[in-house]
Amino acid sequence: MAINILHLIDSAGYYGAENVIINLCKQMKNTDFVPVLGCIMSKKDDLPEVGVVAKEHGIQVVPVFQTVKFDWWSLRRLINKYNIDIIHCHGYKPSVLGFLAEGRNGKRIIITCHLWTNETFRLKLYAFLESFVMRRVSVLITVSETIKTVLLKTGMRRDDIVVIHNGIDLEKWHELHNFNKLLYRETIGLKKDSIIISLFGRLNLQKGHKFLLEAIAGLSINNIEVMCIGDGPLRQELEVLSRKLNINNSVHFLGFRNDIEELLEITDICVLPSLDEGLPMILLEAMAMKKSVVATSVGAVPSVIINKKNGLLVPPGDVSLLKEAIQTVIKDPGLCSLIGNNARETVVNRYSSERMTEQYLEQYKKIAKI
Repeated sequence: MAINILHLIDSAGYYGAENVIINLCKQMKNTDFVPVLGCIMSKKDDLPEVGVVAKEHGIQVVPVFQTVKFDWWSLRRLINKYNIDIIHCHGYKPSVLGFLAEGRNGKRIIITCHLWTNETFRLKLYAFLESFVMRRVSVLITVSETIKTVLLKTGMRRDDIVVIHNGIDLEKWHELHNFNKLLYRETIGLKKDSIIISLFGRLNLQKGHKFLLEAIAGLSINNIEVMCIGDGPLRQELEVLSRKLNINNSVHFLGFRNDIEELLEITDICVLPSLDEGLPMILLEAMAMKKSVVATSVGAVPSVIINKKNGLLVPPGDVSLLKEAIQTVIKDPGLCSLIGNNARETVVNRYSSERMTEQYLEQYKKIAKI
């Protein structure tokens, strides 16, 4: 008997959580569990990118239109219409909305906490509301031990939290063969002989772009170019900073892109200077493509990277050590190659989407009692 799973998300772009959902839905196709993607949105909005990608993979997508704030009754109608058996919530708003739609009964609800942050008053309010819901659902999942520890400090019980690490599609994320790197660089406006440093992520405070720009400005190596892939509220501020640091000719703000594999392929060093993280998908994707990764020791990152073995770790917000780590990779090609090979091996052994899906299916079975 088929069990219908509604993945509920309020998406503002195609980032880590969206990536996890698509990977999970793709892997669920040949199981007894049928994925349905519910996109919380207003009627005037276009379908978010995660919905477009889901449709491309043959995953059923249903808009969850919101005519007023927390319009739970429209979700309730969709749950009945599509015979939903389990509601899998990804984020603050989906968790609260799903709980209200179920009549404040969490027996059929799973929450995955991809990141726990409260950097603004609005996020603090959402965090408070979601923490109330989290205590009342069947299964609460975090993507890292670090997020689990944070939730435990809010009063959650240890036995109520399951850790399932993110996983990626290894058939997709690998070195690209017969790929013309020089031609692709040219299309973006990069020099053919420059060292390419990339930062993938939303342009917000959490991702720490300013620390990378300041580190680059302090390097004595001239042939470096930086790609910032992603968009967000700090774009104008970061563009102004790059001009102040006199590195604007070497920094390319590319906005949101769909060609992540190709951009990773032309990348020499992938930098994640974040102040806070869960388990970033781009970290696993870059490692799977044998890239040298320099990342801050936040969230679950230190559980993935062993310093100078499969990547380099630096403290968050430390521009000097970030600059030093980037310089180390650039000046030691042997270390760079070793890190890349070890990185791929780490992901293959521990972070495949198949492994992640098996663990989620076990949780679904508990709720469905099969």
